[in-house]
Amino acid sequence: MPAHRSLFMKWLLMRQIRGKMQQYIIELSKYGIAGLMVLYTGCSFAWLFLEEGGQRTLYVWQCILLFLIQLLCFLDLAFASGKMQYVFFYLFVQVFLLTASCLVPLIYEDVDRPLLSGMCMMIGTGLCMVSRLNFQRAVRQYVISLISLAAALMIPYLFSRIRFWKKLTWGYGLLGLAMLSVVLVLGEITYGSKLSFTISFDIAQVTFQPSEFVKILFLFFLAGPFGRMIPCPGSR
Repeated sequence: MPAHRSLFMKWLLMRQIRGKMQQYIIELSKYGIAGLMVLYTGCSFAWLFLEEGGQRTLYVWQCILLFLIQLLCFLDLAFASGKMQYVFFYLFVQVFLLTASCLVPLIYEDVDRPLLSGMCMMIGTGLCMVSRLNFQRAVRQYVISLISLAAALMIPYLFSRIRFWKKLTWGYGLLGLAMLSVVLVLGEITYGSKLSFTISFDIAQVTFQPSEFVKILFLFFLAGPFGRMIPCPGSR
C-alpha cells in the first residue's frame, strides 16, 4: 500500500509540474509573440531605408521572425487545448510558408519581397486563428491556400508568354459582374449578407463563394491597362 501511495504521489506531483510548465509557457508565449511582432513590424519599415543587398538580408530576418511567431502561436494553442492535431497542422503550415517564402523569389527574382513576407505572415496567422475556432475549416483553408499558391506561381508565367490574355480586360470585368449578379439572384443570406450560393447534386451539395474569384478577376481587370504601359518581365 505505501508503494502504491508513493507512485500515486509522484504521478500527481509530475502532473502538477507539467500543468505549471504549460501555464508558464502559455503566459510567456504571449509576450514573446508581441515582442516578435514588434520586431517584424520594425523590419517592414526598415525596407524603406535599405539598398537591394540589405533588403535581401532583411527578408531573411523577416522569415526567421515569421517562423518564430508561428512556433509560439501553435505552441500556445497546443498547450492550451492539449490536442496533438495542432502540432501536425503546424508542421503542414510551416511547409507551405517555407515553400512560398523560398520558391517564389527563386522563380520570380523581381518579386516584391515585403509584400510576399506580409502575405505569408497573414496566411500563417490566419490559419492559426481559424484552427482555434474550427479545425476542420482550417484544414479546408489550408488546402485552398495550397491551390492558390500553385496558381500564383503559374499565372504570372502564363501571362508573360501568352499575350492574348492581356487583351481580355473587359472580359474579366464582365465575368466578375456576372458572377456577382448570380449571387444577387441566387445567393443565400449568411449572417445578414449574401456571399454564396449552393448547387445540389445527387451525391452532395457544393457551395460557391464567387466573391473570392471576383477579387482575382478584378486584379486582372486592373492589370490589363497597366500591362500596356509597363512591359511584363520576360515578354518580347
